Order: sequence, then structure tokens, then C-alpha cells
Amino acid sequence: MTTLNDVIRLTATFKKDATDLAQWVWHAKHTSGADVSNAQLILDIIATLGIAWLNIDQAIDTGFAGTILELALWDAVEQRFDTVATSDISALVGTSGETQMLPHANTGVVTFFTNLARSRGKKQIFGLMEGAQQASVLIGSVVTQLALFAADFDDAVTSGAATVKPGNFNRLTGIFREWNGTVQANVLMGSQDRRKPGVGA
Repeated sequence: MTTLNDVIRLTATFKKDATDLAQWVWHAKHTSGADVSNAQLILDIIATLGIAWLNIDQAIDTGFAGTILELALWDAVEQRFDTVATSDISALVGTSGETQMLPHANTGVVTFFTNLARSRGKKQIFGLMEGAQQASVLIGSVVTQLALFAADFDDAVTSGAATVKPGNFNRLTGIFREWNGTVQANVLMGSQDRRKPGVGA
């Protein structure tokens, strides 16, 4: 059960050809409304994620497909996230018709803003194709796709009578800052490092 003011961590895992793994990790907060079951909430979050995904699926390599979404709740006493629900996201697949994917380290980058200038969220968009860029500058159509993805990705989720909003969470201070609806799709390509599964973007 998710209750008012609960902080949530979401981890979406994708795989390419069963060998390469990519993850998005982000946070959200139950900001208003009644309690909601974890099983219902994760399905409603997947619905919102699916809408966002449809903006970029044509830019993503066909080898990439979602596997699982994990929902974890912050335990302020134990200072940890505990996984309370998981659900299949195999419907999220890349559909690009191109044959040559960019190296794994090369990504698109979208930024989500809060009302505090130095607190921003970012997502690395994996699996882009060679044709998405020219000299490390993303072509206009792909920038548009990324911007539309970001605009949908940062939407609040309504689950039953509850409202859950994405944002940035600082584990050390316990402060959660909502994304304010302002997003940016970077024109220049970004790069991502290998990192521990379940941590980072």
C-alpha cells in the first residue's frame, strides 16, 4: 500500500538480445489523495511510461525490449528503499528500421527541471541509431521525439484517488523536489558510464 507522502523509487530494466542491459531509475512521491495498492499503482505508472515510450520507440534499436519495472518505497527509519511490487514491461520495444546502432555509451539526454535551479533530473536515452546524429549532433526529428518523451515522462500519475508526481529525491536530506513540467531535449549527444544495476539513469 502506498500512502500520502510516500517516496517511491522506480527502476525500469531493458535488455538487448539478452546480453546488454539498460536501466532508468527515477523517483516519485504520493502527493495527494487516498491510499492505493502497490499492484494498482505500478500498472498505472506503466501506462504513463508506455505513452512516453511511444514517442521514442521508432528511434530505438529493435533489439531493445523492456523486461521489468520495480516499485520500491522509502523506509525513512531504515534509510533504504524496499521493493514492494514488480510488473512486466515487455510491451516496450524498439521499432527502428535502421540496422546500425550507436555505441552503447552514446545516448540522447533529456533534462527535467524543478523549482530549485541546481536540482535537475536527467534520463539517458539508450539504443539510438547511427542515423539519429550527424557529428554527435542529434537530427531535428530525434530531438523532437526526445522532447515529446520527456513531456510525457514527467506527467503526474493518477492511480485511484491518489496522485503521484515524479521528481528528485535526496536520500541524505530526505527532501523531494517535484519536476515542474519544464523539460529539455539536448541537441548534443551525451555519454553514459557502466554502473551498478538499479542505480542511476
